[in-house]
Amino acid sequence: MSSITNDKIRQLVNKYEHNVIEIRRDIHMHPELSFQEKRTSELVASKLEELGIEVQSGIGKTGVIGILKGSRPGKTLALRADMDALPLDEDNDLPFKSVNAGVMHACGHDCHTANLLGVAMILSEIKNELSGTIKFIFQPAEENGGGGREMVKEGALIKPDVDAIFGLHVKEMPLGTIEVGYGNIMAYSDRFILRVKGKQAHTSKPQQGVDSIVISANIITALQSIVSRQIDPLETATFSVGQINGGTAPNIVPDLVEMVGMIRCMSKDTREIIKTNIEKIAKSVAEGMSGECEFIFKEGYPAVFNNNEMADYVKELAIERCQDIKDDLDLQLPPEFDLKELVRITDKPTLGAEDFGFYSHEVPACFFYVGTGNPAPIHSPKFMVDERMFRVSLNLLSSVAIKFLN
Repeated sequence: MSSITNDKIRQLVNKYEHNVIEIRRDIHMHPELSFQEKRTSELVASKLEELGIEVQSGIGKTGVIGILKGSRPGKTLALRADMDALPLDEDNDLPFKSVNAGVMHACGHDCHTANLLGVAMILSEIKNELSGTIKFIFQPAEENGGGGREMVKEGALIKPDVDAIFGLHVKEMPLGTIEVGYGNIMAYSDRFILRVKGKQAHTSKPQQGVDSIVISANIITALQSIVSRQIDPLETATFSVGQINGGTAPNIVPDLVEMVGMIRCMSKDTREIIKTNIEKIAKSVAEGMSGECEFIFKEGYPAVFNNNEMADYVKELAIERCQDIKDDLDLQLPPEFDLKELVRITDKPTLGAEDFGFYSHEVPACFFYVGTGNPAPIHSPKFMVDERMFRVSLNLLSSVAIKFLN
């Protein structure tokens, strides 16, 4: 893996770990919602400039890109972190607890941003031993708004053209654990709206109206046949109607009901089948009951696709690092424990969504997970991480970059 040894990387991780934790706590204390990450992006840009890294700000509204060139020509690698927080009140007793009411870093994006800044510190120090170029992508609005889409639209993967991209996410797994998957690891996630239109009447004379609630109930029932009868049973897919709004009074037959739902699936073909059939069935049922139905499709996030070669980079390096992970974290493991079990290879996709998919459909990519050691689930007001995880995430992401470029 070039002349840069793992011992050298571990030394640099030790050197910058404290800086990374300080940055993470600062960001955690000052969380910002999607496309509002002004303070965070300014902090990121400032830290990159201190390292002598070329900075591009205002990409995708509040996104930041840092460009670091090695001493020799070569490939271009992108590393991505997300910066936004969630609309949630924090329920942790911490000296760096969120000071912004109703906003919290409950998904670990503070860790992702601080970690990527730490990787920038490490790679800047050894840039004379690197070939090619590294683009550090700090994107806004992963949680709500598709910041990844905006970054790609505004050229995050071009000038110079990116050959591959890596990203990581913290996950409530045992400390020291790394998880990587192959192929589609996360789902397409899209929203749909059904507006059912009837005719208002008094409930004493229902024959004079067209009941949009009754029509909606029949539509919901009819839609259940899509997954059971229109989709290959071996495909992973689901959709749900999660909101129903309609009616103005108990004695009035309502003329309008709006239903909102989500579609989650693993392939474009399945996505199209579900989308087409929701519209066809909903409109047919409504027309058959003397009403109308408007179908609105809101395209969301594409599936996250891990390229096999890129996933191998992460898997192989993670396995090589198992002994170091045990030592660096002082993990107390039974003698019979096979250290390779710290690396989890999953072949089971999740129907969760992540806008890293916008990158993974453009260039070879790998998105992987690092265990936080904390059982509190993400998107929880008590979510927290064991900050020793940075000894793993800093080393692994830096090592992946070095191996890919050199």
